[in-house]
Amino acid sequence: MNKITEIWFDDKFIYGKGDDSKVYKQSLLWYDRLRNASPSEREKYEFGLTGIHWRELDEDISFESFTYDEAVPSPLQEFFLTHKEINVGEFAKSMGMNPTLMRNYVRGWKKPSEARENEILDHIHLLGTNYARQSFSQSRLNESEAPTYGGENSVAYEMGYEAGIKKERERICALLENAGVDLSNIGI
Repeated sequence: MNKITEIWFDDKFIYGKGDDSKVYKQSLLWYDRLRNASPSEREKYEFGLTGIHWRELDEDISFESFTYDEAVPSPLQEFFLTHKEINVGEFAKSMGMNPTLMRNYVRGWKKPSEARENEILDHIHLLGTNYARQSFSQSRLNESEAPTYGGENSVAYEMGYEAGIKKERERICALLENAGVDLSNIGI
């Protein structure tokens, strides 16, 4: 395929018919502006020599990108692409990972090992647990029960990532059990 000759959309994908008569697709998660555009905005495009351009949306898609193997983001990529409220670089720093490497995982330029994916998922769960424990009421935790965060003062930083995660899980579970929470049905 050298060129896309026709395009159309559904809720999740942009489809393109190639000059070889094959139909190709890509996830709209890769293209925020197109994903959030109205049908009339999506219709205002131009075919160029190497791709498709939406002037009003300031969006471009190369013809070549329709032939990439990964038209659909991996579950890790999808998580970060659908949770724009999470700053990928700061998330990486909070778990002691190089921010550029993490961005490359999200963009699909590098593929994390299964062990690395599990580290990332564990850190997401740790942050979620910390968020779930927050309260804005007047009764505050005493200093020994205060949550730990990423950075040089965190348990994970002091002990190494995996040992820190394990210790933090144990501390959180103990706090929850002391508060009378039944942890038997929770995957912590």
